[in-house]
Amino acid sequence: MKGKKNIKYLTILPGASEKLHIFNANLDEPNSFTAAIEGCTRVFHLAYPVDLIEKESEDVVTKRAVEGTIGILKAS
Repeated sequence: MKGKKNIKYLTILPGASEKLHIFNANLDEPNSFTAAIEGCTRVFHLAYPVDLIEKESEDVVTKRAVEGTIGILKAS
């Protein structure tokens, strides 16, 4: 992760200090989700690769999304 993101809007939610656990993961590295998935009975996968500098074609971004999703499903 290049820089820390401001996630205060999550950490100030009621009960977050007891119930919310933040994990770093990378959609291009599906195994990086293992720690977050371990012990879960359900997984809501909402991640999607975003090319903020628009250097990747739509096909490349779509391929990354599909491969990342398959990797997370396998990790689950």
